[in-house]
Amino acid sequence: MDSLQKMKLVAVFLIMQFILFGQTTRWVFQYNGPNISSDDFANSVIYGTDGNIYAAGRTNVGDTLTNFIIVSNNNTGALRWVYSLSLSHYRSSARSLVYGADNNIYAVGYYDYPPGFRQLCVISLTNSGTERWSYTPNLNGYFLEDRPASIIYGQDGNIYVSTTLVNENSNREDIAVIILTASGSERWTYTYNGPANSSDFASAMVADSSGNIYVAGSSMGVNGDMDIVVIKLSSAGTPQWVSRYNSPFNGNDFGNSICIAPGQICVAGTSFNPTTSYNFFIISLFPTSGGLYWVYSYNGPGNSVDMANSITYGADGWIYAAGFSTGLGTKRDFTVVKVSNGILAFIYRFNGESNSLDCADSIVYGSDGNIYAAGYSISNQTKDDIIVISLTNTGTLRWTYLYDDIHHSSDAARSIIYGADGNIYCAGSSFGSYNNYDFTIISLGTVKSE
Repeated sequence: MDSLQKMKLVAVFLIMQFILFGQTTRWVFQYNGPNISSDDFANSVIYGTDGNIYAAGRTNVGDTLTNFIIVSNNNTGALRWVYSLSLSHYRSSARSLVYGADNNIYAVGYYDYPPGFRQLCVISLTNSGTERWSYTPNLNGYFLEDRPASIIYGQDGNIYVSTTLVNENSNREDIAVIILTASGSERWTYTYNGPANSSDFASAMVADSSGNIYVAGSSMGVNGDMDIVVIKLSSAGTPQWVSRYNSPFNGNDFGNSICIAPGQICVAGTSFNPTTSYNFFIISLFPTSGGLYWVYSYNGPGNSVDMANSITYGADGWIYAAGFSTGLGTKRDFTVVKVSNGILAFIYRFNGESNSLDCADSIVYGSDGNIYAAGYSISNQTKDDIIVISLTNTGTLRWTYLYDDIHHSSDAARSIIYGADGNIYCAGSSFGSYNNYDFTIISLGTVKSE
């Protein structure tokens, strides 16, 4: 990694727009990298305690080359800086980032080295965009699976990364957790190979107030189907328990997102039922033992595929999950579910004007007590639009925001946050001026304008 070259990219566009459904659009920021006719994507966005916005993703710098990038804006949308990790002849991308209590930025992603073999990459920056250090582990016969990686800043000041590694010889996937000091030194690595000695995937990770780590994902069971798996580790890397959920039907079960609630760990995903296909699914575990607390399963009116992609715990004491559910003649609907102790409070469904594919990929509970979920919606004229929906915590629609680019092409939000300034920030991609995808951040007010 010492030979990595870094550069700042300057092809940036800031677009002020106020559009659609009376919702206040504070600003729209689009970043088009140096190869202006190629694609750029944002995967994750955070609001720093310094009051600035940070987003991570990738920018295309050549016919087949991409760079790991982090972009920072102030909360009025003005660009502060762009960091790009440039690897000559190799592809790289940032997947997730976190703002540390030490006021530094930590991001995780990958680069291809050699081509076709992905390596994990962790980068730390100051909040002014200066690189502090970069880390690549010695994977000892493993390479990185092309799946999302998670990163958190622990209360102990260490950095925790979860990912999926592939054994070069057997092609077996294992769940991996790596802990680094804030100065970039590796402390320990934990790997999990499930009972089938086959495919195990990490999807998400959280930490509790005692410094314990919980990793959620999916793991092949001995029956040949995937199980939801949750692993609890101490801050020293010692396994506390491994909990596996296999539905009564012995079908595939997938864990996509995880959150901590008082006295429980909740995981959202999907679970196979032979009569209803895949159901929108949430399980709750006891944090001390990993034992099953409750299960909630939702089969939509289309009696087909339903899936939860994101889950959060609200300050009102309830669990909220977002994803999609197949409707009757509506393909997939943008779906938000509220539950507690396995008991349903409400289901909210949004079907776009084209009766086609609508999906929520990220959800957050605002400090104003309202719910915000983001994803994409297909319309009749504009293909995919970025969509943000706000609900009260009783499930009443407050407002719907749709963003359509100037070409009426494909746009999607992948991440949403509620800023400490009381505004909403979502990140993803939108089609830009040069007929390509641009790295996009949108800021919204939380109150519908008249």
